[in-house]
Amino acid sequence: MSGSNPVVIMPERAVVCDAHCLHDWHVEHLEYLLRLRRAVLAAKQAVRLPSTSVMPLLYSCRDLEVLWDSAGGNPDEAFTAAEISRAESGGDTLAVSPTDDVGLWQINKPSWGVLASIDPAVNVRSAITISDNGTDWNPWTTYRTGAYEGEC
Repeated sequence: MSGSNPVVIMPERAVVCDAHCLHDWHVEHLEYLLRLRRAVLAAKQAVRLPSTSVMPLLYSCRDLEVLWDSAGGNPDEAFTAAEISRAESGGDTLAVSPTDDVGLWQINKPSWGVLASIDPAVNVRSAITISDNGTDWNPWTTYRTGAYEGEC
């Protein structure tokens, strides 16, 4: 195979690249991963969690609303966010589904990578990001099916 160009598999397509193209692809994706990492670190720093020395493993609806608000989520969407979280994970920070959905809002690890975390601070910021600050809950099956209604 010497002399042949490598094939780079991207989620949306396979591309045949020369060495220059491959280098550009690596740089682009490393920059993307660094941006994601910075966003996760910023989310962890930005969230002011409820004042308690021990983080709860099971969040009540009120805990979830406070967490959402503390992370800078749209306050008008805190109740819906709490209901979706309760429907998705039962408020369990350690919840992991068979399809690799993780944490309070069951962020799908294969789809969202580092945004899928059992860390409540990361998970809530991920939910805020993915839901466009509570304006688009369609990524959550419990929202699309209405299963979230009445959880809180």
